[in-house]
Amino acid sequence: MLAVCFVIKIIKEKDSENDITNFLFHFIANTIFDIVQALSVIVFQKFLHWDILIPFYLSSKWITKCYAPILYISILGSVLGSLITVINRYCALCHIFFFKKMWTKSSCLKVILLQTLLPILLFSFNFFYEADVIYVPYFNFYTFTIKNNVASIMNNVILSATTFIATVITIVLNIITLKRYSEIMANTTAKERSKKFLMLIYMGVTTLCLLALSIEQFVRLYFGIVNDKIGIYYLTFVLYWIIPILTIVQPIITLIMSKQLRRYFLSFYLNIFLPQKYQINKSFTSKITVAIVKKTTNNI
Repeated sequence: MLAVCFVIKIIKEKDSENDITNFLFHFIANTIFDIVQALSVIVFQKFLHWDILIPFYLSSKWITKCYAPILYISILGSVLGSLITVINRYCALCHIFFFKKMWTKSSCLKVILLQTLLPILLFSFNFFYEADVIYVPYFNFYTFTIKNNVASIMNNVILSATTFIATVITIVLNIITLKRYSEIMANTTAKERSKKFLMLIYMGVTTLCLLALSIEQFVRLYFGIVNDKIGIYYLTFVLYWIIPILTIVQPIITLIMSKQLRRYFLSFYLNIFLPQKYQINKSFTSKITVAIVKKTTNNI
């Protein structure tokens, strides 16, 4: 829902270029990966666990071919999206002039293209391998499994390595960013300073999710090497909890921390029900980036 109103805003203000517009572009790109992930969780796990459409899964050829590419490409795309968001936030607070100069619409679209193509290239070998839908008596459910064990291990190697690197970068940049944010907000109102706690929660949740995903993939890699199928199947429960938590945090925190975006979101869907003083025009200009620029400049 948040991405939909952002798309409409970009269309209405297609000739403008600013930090907020570029943020919206990347937010929408992340949303696409998040939606694909959500559908992957439902289609590739929940339906099987709920015994929905089992005959279709057992007989369909195309869905077994789509399983691995869609699943791993969407996961890595979301991880990269989270990492890009962390880097953007770091640059916006710690290197404001560099950020405003480099983070243009063109560079934003190039980053989105890289975020899309890199997972496809890394996991492209999955298009040559099929998966099977098998019944696991130990857990009393059906699940997907990749036929080729080497391909399965390669998926775990790539995903565990990339998420580990993303986790390390995220931890380092989050610490620096939080320190800088505290300095910027030191002389603001208590209400503004309270946002530090929300940012800390957001940073903590995303970092823990990336760390958990990295550990899960390393453990899954070990189970694959020793051929512990029960361990691998058990970790599917963990994987499909980590991913939704990681993807849902950003839109919630975005609405909580940005009054202008929150007003725009509510007005977009509920404008006729809102009091007159809370209604806004069809377009709006966010003042968040300007405020941060001024505060940052004053502290340089």
